[in-house]
Amino acid sequence: NTTPSDINAVFNNLDKKRYEQLNLFMDINEDKKEEHLESTINKIKNKFGKNSLFRCISLDENGTAILRNKYIGGHNAE
Repeated sequence: NTTPSDINAVFNNLDKKRYEQLNLFMDINEDKKEEHLESTINKIKNKFGKNSLFRCISLDENGTAILRNKYIGGHNAE
């Protein structure tokens, strides 16, 4: 009689490079620019706070983004 044995796999020192699916209609340069812009926005928001960058519409009297950034997960915790 043979019994099944467990198989374990361990992966170390993996590259943090993100893999993505490309298509024929995608502009790779535009995609890289967008990725760089998103990274820069995240760095600014992490350093100076969520309200450091927002859309101009948020300054309108009906804008909610600045207020919602003070809430937990965008919802009032009260």
